[in-house]
Amino acid sequence: MRKSKLASADGSALVPAIPPCLATASETRSLRQSCGGMEGAYVNYPSTEYLRLPFLDFVSFNVYLESRRSLEDYLARLHSLSDDRPLLLSEIGLDSLRNGEEKQAAILSGQVRAAFRLGCAGVVVFAWTDEWYHGKFPVEDWAFGLTTRDRTPKPALRAVSQALAESPFSPDLRWPKISVVVSTLNGAATLRDTLVGLEQLDYPDYEVIVVNDGSTDGTPQIASEYQVRLITTKNQGLSAARNVGIRAAAGEIVAFIDDDAYPEIHWLRFLALAFLEGKYVGVGGPNLPPPDDGWMADAVANAPGGPNPVLLSDTVAEHIPGCNMAFRKDALEAIGGFDSRFRSAGDDVDVCWRLRDRGGLLGYSAAAVVWHHRRRSIRRFWRQQVGYGKAEALLERKWPSRYSREGRLRRSVVARWPRLPGRLGHRTVPIPLRVPRFAVVLGPRARMVPDDRPPVGDLPLEPGLGRLDHLRAGVARRRGAAGRTCLDRRPTSAVRRARS
Repeated sequence: MRKSKLASADGSALVPAIPPCLATASETRSLRQSCGGMEGAYVNYPSTEYLRLPFLDFVSFNVYLESRRSLEDYLARLHSLSDDRPLLLSEIGLDSLRNGEEKQAAILSGQVRAAFRLGCAGVVVFAWTDEWYHGKFPVEDWAFGLTTRDRTPKPALRAVSQALAESPFSPDLRWPKISVVVSTLNGAATLRDTLVGLEQLDYPDYEVIVVNDGSTDGTPQIASEYQVRLITTKNQGLSAARNVGIRAAAGEIVAFIDDDAYPEIHWLRFLALAFLEGKYVGVGGPNLPPPDDGWMADAVANAPGGPNPVLLSDTVAEHIPGCNMAFRKDALEAIGGFDSRFRSAGDDVDVCWRLRDRGGLLGYSAAAVVWHHRRRSIRRFWRQQVGYGKAEALLERKWPSRYSREGRLRRSVVARWPRLPGRLGHRTVPIPLRVPRFAVVLGPRARMVPDDRPPVGDLPLEPGLGRLDHLRAGVARRRGAAGRTCLDRRPTSAVRRARS
């Protein structure tokens, strides 16, 4: 059973005259005190999404989008803006007075399902009843409630209740069989966490294959304690071990996780959902540092050079890191699996490049989370970076056309930006830009991917914004006139009263 937490989201401070970007340290302490020690956040709006609020425990937005596809695109964007924090939809709703009760029920049901299917931590439906007051004055020109003023249930109440009961995954889905491959070399220190996490996954049809790549520590003994298929080989390197796992896999999808990482309980479901809903040959997700690994691991996690995905948009990747990636087995077999020359790193970049060169599309699911231990000492971190450098040299020799004379990437330039501690307020926010022949998104996942080839599949025309044409960069230019967002479907008079 998953643990639940009580949290508080304060929306009262977000009036146009006092935007949350002006929050001071004292206001932050006030928020903590008002939450009674609970986790807390201020409520934000799409029209002020550019505001930097690094002191919050989670990200909270009021979003009124009737189009389900537009809502899904915008939720993916909010995940990118969240800096890997939980995302709460603090207000959704539809006025049945103007749209009718049946449409209200259908729209709210779809929005609730979409929110949880895309990995939101929660959703708040506005409102319980049509009876609503501003101060002592009744609001009579809207009907956002799930019940009427006399508390008679509307169709929306049943629809929302059913959507909540069936979320985050539809009971009618046919889940593909997935083989999870863990390649390990002397990973005894962290392998147990990995196998415990895999054992607790909520997924109906999966297997775990542990490939012991010639370990000399207690790795085989630890693996034998769990319901996994253990394959022991002589030491041949990471790519060769992964290929052993691919050959042994019985699933149509092969997922990979490192021996120093462990998954969230719904990891495989969110990966599989991305495959089911998109035309992807591979899907990856975030790898977050566990919160209790100590200050040194936290410092390493916020340093440049980490195993970050490189994204072309909020849902399409240029490449995904090996600690959290999954591919269709037939796609891997079609390219001959991983290149065995990459013994410790670089294999993930190489396999992604080869799949994309064949016209494959790589997806990214912000909800498919694994917790990935960072190096806990400067010496280990240094050794890791040296290994990354050697892998980069191998990539340059194999892919000379992608590199300049100076050793810089041409067609896939990866800008790795430092991730300073969020409490200092220095984390970067993804900013969509349009530059000739370049798809550029700057952010904590280091997205700068020049590519002169035409888009593949359903790659959005504008990176980072999906199909929300009306939300393009003009939103930021209108920051000073955010009295009423164009996404708010409530009557103008009602919005004015609610914010006065």
